[in-house]
Amino acid sequence: MKRTLAFLVILATLFTLNANDAYTVIANPGEDASRQIRINWHSDNDNGKSHCFYTISTDTAWTKAKKAKAKRELCTAYDSMYSKTPAGENIYENAKFIRNTVELKKLKPGTKYMYRIGNTASEGDIHYFKTAPAEVNGQLQSFPISTPTLLSRHEWSRLWQCSALCSNRTKKNLT
Repeated sequence: MKRTLAFLVILATLFTLNANDAYTVIANPGEDASRQIRINWHSDNDNGKSHCFYTISTDTAWTKAKKAKAKRELCTAYDSMYSKTPAGENIYENAKFIRNTVELKKLKPGTKYMYRIGNTASEGDIHYFKTAPAEVNGQLQSFPISTPTLLSRHEWSRLWQCSALCSNRTKKNLT
């Protein structure tokens, strides 16, 4: 009986850990790409404790890591849809997930950072991003998503607003 109970506890723990895993992790530059970044990820479990821990990439012991709490939203944009499998079979989608977002600000220009998604700084895969260099004469020196280009602050702000509009879907705010 004790072995069965121990096995069930271990099995439940494994399923809980897998349900909290972050997927579709995406880092996008903020309005000021040299000092801001926005990180989005999806999770299946609403444990209410998703965080992003980040630090400069040379801080391999994570001693200077900062913690940012995610804004969490239930995304149902793909729920209750008819779709097709790669083999062409008709299926009914039942897809709901939690969209997590953090906006990191006051970063150092031209700096490589590493980050993890989870409840503590020691869990989760390590991801990296690099902030854009500081502006020279009001122009950004690089565009992290595409080919290098020069954008004025106004052009960058416009692109940021369009990106925000495109990501608007049917959601329920969980924060």
